[in-house]
Amino acid sequence: MAELETVRDIGWKLTAYCNCDRCNDIPKTKTESGHIISENDHQFICAAPKDIPFGTEITITGGWNGKVRVEERADGVIGKRLDIFQKDHASVIAFGVKNDCNIEYQIKMAKLS
Repeated sequence: MAELETVRDIGWKLTAYCNCDRCNDIPKTKTESGHIISENDHQFICAAPKDIPFGTEITITGGWNGKVRVEERADGVIGKRLDIFQKDHASVIAFGVKNDCNIEYQIKMAKLS
């Protein structure tokens, strides 16, 4: 049986991306997790390092406040970095880079017998 463990960490960097050809070699209709991309997804989905499972909801505070769900991976998203999906490239530019953000999320931990 699995238990939920809350993970809290500080010092994360946030960047942004959209579905344009400047942010993606080929614009996509769905994420790597299989989520179908819609107009309403901006600032609600993100790319995260592989150690955070798809579907995980992350609360972010500090340099930016919001809640996102991990639905994507990206080659440059490693270490303490999240890439937040935006509706268009102008929004990516406006978002910029946010440093020293705090994150919190829950993961399932195997219960030892």
